[in-house]
Amino acid sequence: CKKLIDSCKQYNNNNCNLQRIGFSGGEPFLRLDFICEISKYTVNNDLLFDRLMTNGVWWKTENELTEALQKLYDSGFDGKFGLSYDSFHNQDTSKIYTFMHHVYKIFNCVDCIEILWVCPLFDKEQKKLDKLCSKKFYQIQKKLCKEFGKINLKIFKFNQSFEYNPENKKTSQNSLLSSSFSH
Repeated sequence: CKKLIDSCKQYNNNNCNLQRIGFSGGEPFLRLDFICEISKYTVNNDLLFDRLMTNGVWWKTENELTEALQKLYDSGFDGKFGLSYDSFHNQDTSKIYTFMHHVYKIFNCVDCIEILWVCPLFDKEQKKLDKLCSKKFYQIQKKLCKEFGKINLKIFKFNQSFEYNPENKKTSQNSLLSSSFSH
């Protein structure tokens, strides 16, 4: 990865214009040593950060969460956290809240979290779940605002529907709904 950054930096000198580094996965926090090392290297090479995608629930204890976020902060990472929320991960919203709380506390940034939320629209039960999750996110945001004052939480909501082609192969279609909350 360092070689890639070095070659990109070399290309930047030739107007390639790479400016940002991001992390996605699997779950990047499962390789905290790697993301911290690359974060330090990125800072030392005058590049910026984009987003670190996470499911937000990889940690087992709050102490593990706090230590990991602090190490990442200390390594120089100052990008956004993209919180992936969907029925596949089936995250506990109390763990989502705890993750967000610690991110805001350690990074001290009002707009460091974006939620990327995939909502399948199969039937009435899924729509009820979608409505319940919307309510839970509103409650999380309200609670965080009381604790930290102003936060700017962006939620990018993808409504996913499926259709079948003539050969009975499943294909998906997504539509994006975006909202931003600020208190």
